[in-house]
Amino acid sequence: AEEVKRLYREEEMWEEETFKLQTETADISERLGRELKSVQEDWEEEKIKHKIQEEKLVESVRVLTFDNDKLLQEREKEKLISSKSHLELKADYDDQITKLNATISCLRNDLEREQVLKDEGEKQVEDLAQQFEKAENEMEKMQEGHEFNKKKLKEKMEAKINLLENKSEKL
Repeated sequence: AEEVKRLYREEEMWEEETFKLQTETADISERLGRELKSVQEDWEEEKIKHKIQEEKLVESVRVLTFDNDKLLQEREKEKLISSKSHLELKADYDDQITKLNATISCLRNDLEREQVLKDEGEKQVEDLAQQFEKAENEMEKMQEGHEFNKKKLKEKMEAKINLLENKSEKL
């Protein structure tokens, strides 16, 4: 009878441990899910920011191109109206073209940097997704191992109980 009580206590301890492991597994899964969701939300925000910035840069290039064309037209008018010499007009025109080209070059560099940042963000999201998947796989393996151990323990306990019952019946 004392052995049966001891076996019941062991079985209760195993059930408590099983419950704790299941609770821990659920907590880990929930935490990793929240982290992945947070990373995905951050990535989406960054993606939107980069897209908006890219659109702004494209719009800036378009405006600068338009302004450049407008300046070219104005320069031609000034050339006809002004008393400046051809060389002075040419120097002013060249200065403005150089400034506009520098601005366009800077905008293109900014656009390239934004693309690099976007690519890095996408890679980080992929890495985190892989880490999350690996953690899920590990949790599944742990749970399978736990279920197997639980089944084996239950079979062992049932065999001991049956043996004890047979012994007690013989007495």
